[in-house]
Amino acid sequence: MKNNDIAIIGMSVLLPKIFSIRDFWQHTKTDKNFFCPVPTEHWNHFLYQGICHANNGGFLDEIAMDLEQFGLKEQHIPFIDPRQLLTLECVRCCFEDAGYHHRDFDRENTSVILACGSNSGALRAKYEFSAQLAQHQTFCKSELPEWSQHSYIGSLDNIISGRVAHCFGLEGKNFVVDACCASAMSAISIAISELQTGQSSVVVTGGVDTLTEYEYLGLDKTGVLSHSGNSRSFSSDADGSVISEGAAILLLKRKEDAIRDGDSIHAIIKGFGASSNGKNKSLSLPSPQHQLKALNRAYQFSGVSPQVIEFIEGHGNATKIGDTAEAETIVQFLEDNDVEHCALSTCKATLGHTRAIAGVVGIIRTTLALKHKVIPLHAQQKNILPVLHNDRVHLPAKPQPWLGKYEKRSAGVNAFGFGGTNYHVVLEEYTPKDPVCGGQDWPWEILLFESHTTEDLVDQLQRISTADMRLAEHAYHCCMKVTGEKPLRLAMLASDIHMFEELVQVTLDALTQNDSLPRNVFLQKTEVRRPKIAFLFNGQGSQCLHMAREMFMYLPQFQFADNAAQRNIMHRIFANGDSSASTIHNTEIAQPALAMIHQGYHALLQDLQINPDIAAGHSFGEISAFYCSGALTAEQHFQMSVARGQVMSGDGEGGMLSVFGEIDLVVDCIKNFSDVVVANYNCPQQIVLSGNIKTLEKIHHQFPQSQFIKVSHAFHSPQMQQAQTDFAKHIEGFDFKEPIIPVYTNTTGKEVQRENMKTTVVEQITSPVLFHDMIQRMHDEGVELFLEIGPKNVVRNLVKNIVPQASSMAIDPKNGEIHGLLQTIAELYTHGVDMRLDALFTARHLDLSEGKTLSSENIWWVNGVRARKEKMSKEPSQSLRQIHQYFSSLHKEEDEHRQPIFHTRNDMNEKGINEKDDVMLSYQETMRKFLETQQQIMSLYLTEGGNASLSLPQNISTAVSPPQFGENTGTRLGESREKISEEPHGKMKSMEKVTQEIHEAYDENVEKAFLQVVAQKTGYPVASLSLQHMIAEDLGIDSIKRVEIFEALKEKFVIVEEQSGFSAVTLKDIFDTIQKNNGEHVAAKDTDTRTTIIEIIAELTGYPQYSIQENHMLAEELGIDSIKRMEIFDALKQRFTVDDEITHTLLTASSVNDIAKILSANTKKK
Repeated sequence: MKNNDIAIIGMSVLLPKIFSIRDFWQHTKTDKNFFCPVPTEHWNHFLYQGICHANNGGFLDEIAMDLEQFGLKEQHIPFIDPRQLLTLECVRCCFEDAGYHHRDFDRENTSVILACGSNSGALRAKYEFSAQLAQHQTFCKSELPEWSQHSYIGSLDNIISGRVAHCFGLEGKNFVVDACCASAMSAISIAISELQTGQSSVVVTGGVDTLTEYEYLGLDKTGVLSHSGNSRSFSSDADGSVISEGAAILLLKRKEDAIRDGDSIHAIIKGFGASSNGKNKSLSLPSPQHQLKALNRAYQFSGVSPQVIEFIEGHGNATKIGDTAEAETIVQFLEDNDVEHCALSTCKATLGHTRAIAGVVGIIRTTLALKHKVIPLHAQQKNILPVLHNDRVHLPAKPQPWLGKYEKRSAGVNAFGFGGTNYHVVLEEYTPKDPVCGGQDWPWEILLFESHTTEDLVDQLQRISTADMRLAEHAYHCCMKVTGEKPLRLAMLASDIHMFEELVQVTLDALTQNDSLPRNVFLQKTEVRRPKIAFLFNGQGSQCLHMAREMFMYLPQFQFADNAAQRNIMHRIFANGDSSASTIHNTEIAQPALAMIHQGYHALLQDLQINPDIAAGHSFGEISAFYCSGALTAEQHFQMSVARGQVMSGDGEGGMLSVFGEIDLVVDCIKNFSDVVVANYNCPQQIVLSGNIKTLEKIHHQFPQSQFIKVSHAFHSPQMQQAQTDFAKHIEGFDFKEPIIPVYTNTTGKEVQRENMKTTVVEQITSPVLFHDMIQRMHDEGVELFLEIGPKNVVRNLVKNIVPQASSMAIDPKNGEIHGLLQTIAELYTHGVDMRLDALFTARHLDLSEGKTLSSENIWWVNGVRARKEKMSKEPSQSLRQIHQYFSSLHKEEDEHRQPIFHTRNDMNEKGINEKDDVMLSYQETMRKFLETQQQIMSLYLTEGGNASLSLPQNISTAVSPPQFGENTGTRLGESREKISEEPHGKMKSMEKVTQEIHEAYDENVEKAFLQVVAQKTGYPVASLSLQHMIAEDLGIDSIKRVEIFEALKEKFVIVEEQSGFSAVTLKDIFDTIQKNNGEHVAAKDTDTRTTIIEIIAELTGYPQYSIQENHMLAEELGIDSIKRMEIFDALKQRFTVDDEITHTLLTASSVNDIAKILSANTKKK
C-alpha cells in the first residue's frame, strides 16, 4: 500500500465541560477532572442501587445549538438521536477550524467515516428494555415523543454519518464503524486508506459516543467501571474506568494537497498499524504480544524509526489487567527498538474513557502536544505500575517543554478495543509559519486596572461583564485600557474565568467594607514617579532541575532551538532519571544553564519595556549583568559562561562552609589558619568560608551550626588561581563595549568602568564576593527596587536582610511557574513601574473578535440524552416531588422509637400518589431494609435543588455539617474555634489558652470529619448521621461500602486496626478506633510537622535549616515580620490543609513549636 502522508487540517471536540479545542488543550495540561455522579437528567441511578456499584462518569453539559442552520425543522428535532445533533455541531466546528466554513472544497469526493459505539441488536434491545423497565413504565409517556414517520430514521446509527453528508453536501462515501474502544481509530484507519488510494480527496472522521443506563449497567456488571469514581490509569491502585461522553472530529487530507491548497496543517499522520488478538486465552482479555504487533506494523508501514518516538499517548483505560498488558507492551517495544527514552501519559486519567472516540481524542491531544511543543502530564502519579519503573519510560508529573532530540518531533497513539482489536497511529509534527508556544491560554492570567479614587475603581469592577469571553481575551482588554497615568493600581491573577468572577466580587466587598484583599489581588496607591530599579542576576546554586519550566513552554523569549550547544544544555535542564539532579548541579552545566535563563528573562523584560537603571550579579551572575548592560552580546555571554563553567570544574581540592550568625567570632577564628578565607559576605547574618577541607572541618566542629556547601572546589579563594589563569586565556579575544547602564561588581562593591571589566570578571574567580557592601552602596545611591533575575529567590532574601527598607522582588519566585512571573509583574505594576503590557499577548494569536451570538428563537439545548427548546430546569420532576412529600409525611408520623417504615400500596395511593408512579413505589416496597436510605438520597437530591427541606425524626442528629478537611470551605472548625475567632481585635489570647481551646475542639472536629466521610460515601446528609446509628440495620452499609468508607478515612486519619472496623456494629465503634489510632500517632505527626515548618522558614528567610530551632521566637530571634509570616503561611497552605480559621489562629503563634502544635491538632499534611 502506498504510504502517503496524511495532514490533519481540522479538529474539534465536545467533551464534559469542554466545548472547543482551546478548552481541551487548556484542560489536558492540568490534573483536574470533571467526573460527577450520574445526573438525574440522564437516568435515575437511584433505581439501580445495589445492582450497579459505580456512580461516576463524565457527562456532557447541555450546549446551545442553532439547528436550523443544518436545515432541520423544529417539529422533527425531538425525533432525532442527540448523537446525530452533537456530531453535526462537532463537524461544523471542525470545518470552521480548517477554514472550510467560508470556502469551497471538493465536496464531491469528501467522505464521512465515523465511529458511534455499539449498534443496537435484538438481544441488546431486550437487555436495554430490561434495564430501563422501572423508569420507562413510570415516565415513558412524559419523556418520549409520540411515534412518527421520523422516529425510526432518527434513531439509526448509520444516519449519524448520513446526516452529516446530507447537511454539508458531501458526496463521497458515508458509513459508521464499531470496534468498541478502538472504533474511532478504526474509522481513521479506513479514512487514511481512502486518501492513500485516491478514492477520497477529503475525509471527515472521528465519532460520537453517549451513555445510557443499559451500557452503564452492562459495563459495571462486566467489572469494567471504577467503584471509587476515579480513573487511575497506569496505577497499581486502578479499580476500573470512568466512562465519559463526547464527540470528536478530524478533517483529513493528503499532505501534498493540503500544502497546495494553502490549508493550515496541525500535524501529519505518518501511518497506522492494526492487529487482532487471534486465538487468545479469552475474547475479552488483552494480549501484549498482539498489541506489540500493532505497534511494530505501524512503524514498518509508516517508514518511521521507533527510535525517534519521544511520546506515546497510552490507551490507559484504568483497569489493572488492561493497563498492565499495555505497559508490558510499551516497555517491550522500547527495549526491542533500543529507544533511549520516551514519555508516556493518557488523557483518560482526567477525561475518563470516551469509549468509541477514545482513539481520536488521543490523536487530538497528541497533535496539540506536537503543535505546541509540550509533553503532556500524566495526572495519576500515585503507585505507578512496577513494570513502568524503567529508565526508558517516564510518566511526567507536570507538562514540560518538548525540546525535540531529532529533526522532527514524533509520537505514537494507542487504542485497544474490548474484544481484541489493537491500533497504533504514528504522528509527526508539522511546523507552522507562526507557531504558538504552549498554547493561547496560560495557566494563569493577569488583569490590571487603574483609577484616581477607590470609588472609580469600584465602579469599574461593578461594570465588568465576562459573558462570551475567555479569560485570556478578557485579560488583554483589561491590560490595554491601562495608561499608567492614574495612581490607584489594582492587579488580579486568575486561573480561569470563574476564579476571576469570584475575585472581582470578593475585591468589591473588601473595597466597600474596608476589609483585607484576597490572595492573588494586589492594590496600591503609587506615586507617578517611577522608582529607581536594579536588576540582580543570581549565581550558581540557584539552578535546579526543570527550572523556568513554564517559561520554556509559553514564552517565545525562551526558545533557543537554533543553537546546538544551547539545545544540549536545555536537555540537561529537562532531563529525567536518577542522575539528572546531580547533572544540573555540575559547574560546567549549571553556569551556561543560568546564562540562558538570564537571557530569557532579560529579553522578556525588554519586551515589556521594564528596564533597569543599574545592573549587578551575585558571583557568576555578574557576567549576566555585563550582558544586561550591553557590554557583552548574547553570543559572548553564553560563550563566556561555558568557558567559566569548564575551567572551574576541573580537577581540584577544597570546599566551602556556610556560617550563619556569630560572624565576628568566625572571622577572628580563621585568622589562625592560612588556608581558609572568607569567600562571600552575603548579608549581616551570613558569610561563606572557602579553602582546605580539613581546616574547614575543624572550624565546623567549633561552630556546629555551620553547614558545608555541595561544591567540588574552594571557589573565590586562592586555590582557584589556575582556573583564573585559564579563564583569562579563554576570553582574551572578547571585547567589552561601553555599557548603557552602570554595572556594580562583587569584587569591589562599586561601579566598574569599561576598561576594567575584563580584569574584573577574571579576578572575581579568586576574589571574595562583597555582596553586602555592593547592595548597601547601590541603595545609598538611590536604588529603591531590587529585582532578582533567574530561578528562585535566594538573592531577594539576602537583599531583604541587607536593606529591609527597600523593595525587593524576584522574577521567578515560584520555581518556573507562570503564576510566579505574573505575581511579580503585578507587584511591579502596583509599585509604579510602567510597562508595555501587550508583550504578554502578542505571540498568542488570541481571538479578539466578538463572539457569535445565537438567536434565542433558534436555540436548542442538546446533551447526550435529548434536545429541548428550553434549557434544562434544575427543578425535580413532579413525580419525584410527590414521592418526597409522601415520605416526609411518613417521617412526621413516626414515634421516638423509630419503628420501621412500611406501608402498603393502597396506603400510598390514598396519600395522592399517581398511578404512573406505581413502579417506583413497588421498588421501594421490595427494598425494606434500604427504605430509609432511598428516602434520604431523594431528599438530598431535592434539597440540592433548593426546593424542599428534609423533615427528620426527632432522634436523628441535626448537628451542623463539619468542615471538610483538605478543602477551603469556609466552614468553622467548631464551637471552641468560633470562640477563638470572636476574640476582640488587639486582645489576643496567650498561646497556652489557644492551645488548650484547640485540643478541646479536637475530638469534636475528628467526629465531624468522620461523619463527613460517611456522608460522602453513602449519600446521607451529614446532619442526619450520628455515631449511634447501626451500620447495617440503620444505614444499609454492606461490606463493599465499608471498604470504600475505610479507604476514604485513610486519606484523613491514621488507620491501624482496620480489621476491627469490619466487625463494628455502630458508627461509634469505628470512630473509637480512629480516636485511638490517631492519639497514638500524634507524636510522630508533630515531629514531621516541625521538620516541614523549619524547611519552609529556611526557604523563605534564607536561614540555613540547621540554624532554626523549634523554640526560636519568630519575631524576636528570626526577625519574621507580619508580611513574612503571611508568606510562610501561604507556603504552609501548599503542604497542609489550612483554612482561614486556622490561619487566624496561626497569627497568635510566637515560635516554631506553636505553629507545629496548631497544625498537628487541626490539619492533615498533603
